[in-house]
Amino acid sequence: MVHRVLGHRYLQLQGVGGIVLATLLLCAFAALARAIPERGATVLDAMVVNWMNHHQADGFATFFTWVSWLGDTALTGLLAVAVVILIHRRRWAAAATIPVASIGGMYLDIALKTLFHRGRPDAAVEFIAGTTWSFPSGHSMASLVGYGIVAYFRFENERNTQHQLRIVLSTCSIVAAVGLSRLYLGVHYISDVLGGFLAGAIWLLLCIEGYRLVSSRWLGRQTDQQSTTT
Repeated sequence: MVHRVLGHRYLQLQGVGGIVLATLLLCAFAALARAIPERGATVLDAMVVNWMNHHQADGFATFFTWVSWLGDTALTGLLAVAVVILIHRRRWAAAATIPVASIGGMYLDIALKTLFHRGRPDAAVEFIAGTTWSFPSGHSMASLVGYGIVAYFRFENERNTQHQLRIVLSTCSIVAAVGLSRLYLGVHYISDVLGGFLAGAIWLLLCIEGYRLVSSRWLGRQTDQQSTTT
């Protein structure tokens, strides 16, 4: 009884921390968005583009195309498998959170792209057919949300500290690699990638807090039922 009540309060404290962090990230995203020109690049964008142009090597474009795939088709497959596993384990709230996070993130990215309507770098025409907006990077946002939510559910049930560290490091490595691939291929500016990471982190936190809220209420109902039976 006491353990469940403490767990309920712990979830509430976590929720406050998550909302505060999401607010800080939102402020950072707003500051970045104000510095984004509709056309052209920021000083940092230009520096990174010039560095990439001088350090690109033959054959790496194919490699980074495959890395970029991790933020698209491969990610979709991973999320589908994760949902099936969670349903099999009867973790209904977690299973429902994954499609909400991924599909909601996709529509949020579309809305932000339409709002800022920033043109892509000149090199993007080599890899992208048709015209799509550049800010924020959809692959960066999707990878942070998708791999992030799966990592959260793995981390949630993991008690071994070393395994937790591996989950965090592997997730950060994959997400960073996807963002780097978008820069190397020349389809995004670094401000697009950073914007995608910030927007993705905000949405991920909101989805996690929503999941925690559902879990907290479920825990509260269980506590009430046990108290009435005793």
